[in-house]
Amino acid sequence: MPRIAVPPAAPIPATASEYVVVPVPSAGPDGFELLEIFRALGQRWAEVTLPPSLDRLAVAIAQSKQMLDWAEDWDGEGSPRFQQDTWQRAVYFLVENSRRLWRTTSIAVDTPKILPGPDGGFDIHWKTGRRSLLINFPADISEPVTFYGDNKLGQSVKGVLDLRINNQWLLMWLMQQTNR
Repeated sequence: MPRIAVPPAAPIPATASEYVVVPVPSAGPDGFELLEIFRALGQRWAEVTLPPSLDRLAVAIAQSKQMLDWAEDWDGEGSPRFQQDTWQRAVYFLVENSRRLWRTTSIAVDTPKILPGPDGGFDIHWKTGRRSLLINFPADISEPVTFYGDNKLGQSVKGVLDLRINNQWLLMWLMQQTNR
């Protein structure tokens, strides 16, 4: 099981610069078995274990870190280089809310794609058989984190996320089963 060290029930700070994500190589089939996410609190660390159903989430996060190595103008259209603070904010949201969803409902969120977003931001995108959800984490921390989701029934949700509070409700919406 992947072990993840995370801050104990702490809100995301105004800047995520105190978070460091380190993929740890293993003999697993995907090359990563452990993903450690740390927040330094002096010498204090909190550690949780992810269930096997979230193994692929750890792999997707580790693979997305490669975008931090892309140079300025990586797409030939003048896009800025990705910043670690932005990536860490997106990863922290993803791990913390996926973990909460599992702990409270035993529902494992589907593994999203972690993609380059506009202007140096990151997008987290899920597409399930019934719903899709896109969350945008802008590079500028003063800009809001926004989301848009829809389902096969033509219903949609959109809005702004307050990262200081629990947002597992959005992942619950994503994983909700429809009867049609």
